[in-house]
Amino acid sequence: MADKDRYLARLIVAALLAFGLGACAPQDPAKEPTSGAKGTGMNKKSLGAKTLPTAPVWAVGTYDRAGKPNVMTAAWVGICCSKPPCVAVSLRKATYTYGNIMARKAFTVSVPSEAFLKQTDYFGLVSGQEVDKFAGSGLTAAKSETVDAPYVGEFPLIIECKLLNSFELGLHTMFVGEIVDVKADPAVLGPDGSLDAGKFKPFFFDPGSRQYFGLGEPLGKAFEAGKGLVKPAGPAAKQP
Repeated sequence: MADKDRYLARLIVAALLAFGLGACAPQDPAKEPTSGAKGTGMNKKSLGAKTLPTAPVWAVGTYDRAGKPNVMTAAWVGICCSKPPCVAVSLRKATYTYGNIMARKAFTVSVPSEAFLKQTDYFGLVSGQEVDKFAGSGLTAAKSETVDAPYVGEFPLIIECKLLNSFELGLHTMFVGEIVDVKADPAVLGPDGSLDAGKFKPFFFDPGSRQYFGLGEPLGKAFEAGKGLVKPAGPAAKQP
């Protein structure tokens, strides 16, 4: 991986720890388990075919055909490729942002911290066709220097994307955006220049309870916590 790609990936990964495609539509009633070994601790309850909690909370920024800046809250989102660095955002065709992305071929992701929970929730309660969400929230529509889209100036992490591809999945269309640049507030960076999740304080959406949750405390070092379970390679392990 090139140095720039590695840096971009390191910068955003701490903010997207809960990558997954969440949904806020009403869920199907839970089904009774159909399989599982009783008494083994392995039996699970079937929840039916549904999307999984939890999901990162993003604000997707776009311009409409007239150049009006808009932003919407999205939780069907996440990293989808590291080279080139890409993110995926899934939207319904009925959203104002869907048409904006199709027209402008670009979008931004503004990742909020806990301090902006109310404004972020507001972005998902009203339509940009009817109101100016930036004026309503009291936040700033900043113009991206690299793509044809605005971002939320006060949010600590910005991901600027050009549209790479789109896929019709059903109710939602998945937009794949190639990351052109990542911008971060210096206050949320660690000594090595990477994103410090403890300073950043992102939050997440749980579609089951319809609540937002904070990040919580670190649990362990990635790529180190499981080393005790790795068996050392020996002659037997090298045999085909």
